Amino acid sequence: MYVFVNSMNASLDAAFAAGYAALVTEAALCDAINVFPVKDGDTGANLRVSLAPLALTAGPDDKKARAAALLRAACGNSGNIAAAFFSEFMQAQGLADLPERAEAGATKARQAVAEPKPGTMLDIFARLPTLLRTYPVDAVDSSVLCPKLLAALAAEVVRGVGLLPQLRAADVVDAGALAMYIFFAGFFRYLTSDSSEEKALDAVFPGLLTVADSYRPVKESGFCIDVLLDTGGALPEPEILDALGDSLVAWPENDYLKLHIHTDEPEVLRARLSEIGRIVSWKDSPLSGTLNSLPSGQPNSPHRHTGAVRVITDAAGSLPRELAEQEGIILFDSQIVIAGQAWPESQVDPAELYRWMCLGERVSTAQAARVARDSQLAECCGAGHCLYLAVGSAYTGNYQMALDWQKNDPAGVALTVVDSGAASGRLAVMAILTARYAAGGGENVAEYARRCGALCEEFLFIDALAFLAAGGRVSRAGEFFAGIFGLKPIISPMPEGVRKLGLVRGRDGQLAFLKARLLDRVAGNKPATPLILLQYTDNRDWLTATLPTLVKSFYPQAEIHIVPLSLTTGAHVGPGSWSVALGWSA
Repeated sequence: MYVFVNSMNASLDAAFAAGYAALVTEAALCDAINVFPVKDGDTGANLRVSLAPLALTAGPDDKKARAAALLRAACGNSGNIAAAFFSEFMQAQGLADLPERAEAGATKARQAVAEPKPGTMLDIFARLPTLLRTYPVDAVDSSVLCPKLLAALAAEVVRGVGLLPQLRAADVVDAGALAMYIFFAGFFRYLTSDSSEEKALDAVFPGLLTVADSYRPVKESGFCIDVLLDTGGALPEPEILDALGDSLVAWPENDYLKLHIHTDEPEVLRARLSEIGRIVSWKDSPLSGTLNSLPSGQPNSPHRHTGAVRVITDAAGSLPRELAEQEGIILFDSQIVIAGQAWPESQVDPAELYRWMCLGERVSTAQAARVARDSQLAECCGAGHCLYLAVGSAYTGNYQMALDWQKNDPAGVALTVVDSGAASGRLAVMAILTARYAAGGGENVAEYARRCGALCEEFLFIDALAFLAAGGRVSRAGEFFAGIFGLKPIISPMPEGVRKLGLVRGRDGQLAFLKARLLDRVAGNKPATPLILLQYTDNRDWLTATLPTLVKSFYPQAEIHIVPLSLTTGAHVGPGSWSVALGWSA
């Protein structure tokens, strides 16, 4: 864990960022001991995603907006409960306000859980207000009181082992409770300027940080669902919520209702929720293998990571998390901004994004906060050497942000940063091929990635220039010209920026262009087994029915994946657009 030293006038914002950074460094440990409510190994990962808004700097007027960001980011059982607590706790206006805000947060978190259980982070939250009054962090000698406060929190974590059968059987502390102890250790040490040597976690919780070899968890089936509903402020009756599924966490915020549910029938659940409100975002993952922050691939994946270098890339490439997990690739989220609110890309429902765009709502993109990205890099590099294949520097500042972290953080020696010069599907095929090369034990992985980039290309077919114009990507005159003549541009993300490849009339013109380019590649004796991504926006049915057959007529042995177009790209090019990315191994 980190040790934070600062002056007594450190802001609460900085303390929240310190607590979040401490949590991120131990997220993998929390995943490893996660046995309750199910052993799905994702507590640390979910908390890392859910509490990322705490790493942002916000003034007094921005606290409510950041609480709303917690609502949107929250995922998993632990993430939703913790986000409910912090949405209240972070409203504190000063140190003296912390006990009252902790009490409000503890109440909100407990009320959000359909069946509260002892021994979990709920007990930590419930104990915190009393401890803050007993050991006030605004006292003159607060640095002396801080160890006592943390010792009392640690005792509460240990006490929980005897309260839950799963914890007793596994002989571990609750992962969520441990995560909150780690967070508050960073948070309070920063606030109180406590620079004393910090005890290692295995000394604080001796013998309780490794799952017992004898532990045999019950095999789980079904899905973990996180959904955000726009209910207009109306709340369904409790019996309606209780009937939705297991492990229910539900908390309202203004016009929205955030839900976490375990279910065997996600589509049935989706239909029921649509009757309660409008689905703003939806995320599901199997309980038997929820994605972790450092994905290792499916057990039987032919491309499971086994090499010395792990590949990181940006979600701005059209690489779904399921495919990234299979290839052993770590994905970093960008932000999608809808109606002035920023959402992690992986938390946005594509159908909702394109619906908003069709309604004329301004949609844009943004980089992740530097503190959050730095924490992610530290976590990844703590697990071994990584190669960050960043989205092209012509498109975002992610590449430079990673270089800055590498230069300033001692863990940077475990990171190699490559400017891919790519985005969208071209970045995805580069990342997949590079990850496979690394998994096979290939040497000079960074050089391979650069060579690979020269062999990867993409044809992005835009349906309407209106969306590019709305985002300021083309001039209004260009939009008007294309509208008169019915022209549809074809572009490609290249190192120098977006390159225009041509203009065609209608869908038939687009397909004719693609055929000509594929024929040119075949005639040029390109290898017969390319990796091809067919990417859709709101037109999956048409694309699935049309493109695989067309592509296979030119490359019958191609490896083809049908995937959604990166939402970072989709936010600019809009609905109706589609893309084809091709890559050949270097």
